[in-house]
Amino acid sequence: MEAVTSVQKYLDAWEKERAHEVPGLGRFTWTTRPEKSWHVPTLELLQLMKRYSPILSVFSGLALTERGAVGQGADVICTDIKIAPNRWCQGTPVMKVEKIRCDRAMRRYPNRNVFMAWPPFGDPSARKCAEQIKTGRKLIYVGEDWYGCNADDSFFDLMGREFREIETLRIPRFSGINDSVVVYERL
Repeated sequence: MEAVTSVQKYLDAWEKERAHEVPGLGRFTWTTRPEKSWHVPTLELLQLMKRYSPILSVFSGLALTERGAVGQGADVICTDIKIAPNRWCQGTPVMKVEKIRCDRAMRRYPNRNVFMAWPPFGDPSARKCAEQIKTGRKLIYVGEDWYGCNADDSFFDLMGREFREIETLRIPRFSGINDSVVVYERL
């Protein structure tokens, strides 16, 4: 029993050390991740979203980052094919999320920049969405790069061929995760 207690103390200290507080959105830790967000939405990210507003968010999940961006003055429409709670997100969305496939959402809202956080791993839907982005429009991508746990190779091939990276932003990372924010412009 004593060993279990010391392990729990270690885990509690580890969580506290790596916790990140986001004004207006709460505390983010590894264990609260599925209840909130797969990435840590910093104030810098929320302000970046405001700069690139109006935005269409695809794969919105609980829409926590999007709500924070709206709180900073951004104009955001949230969409997802599976409204939470689902196997990826526990909880209820914190703002309206329209149930629609991302490629259809792109056709419905073509004159917006796109926010895409943590698209499904090994799935071509991120590429299908990005293919719909018009020339000059921006894609704010939050996730891991090649060989990470987001999107598929066809998405990253498309980014290399038909988009250019115009801005990057480092965000706090959960243990074992190497995500960041990259803003791409469609060529």
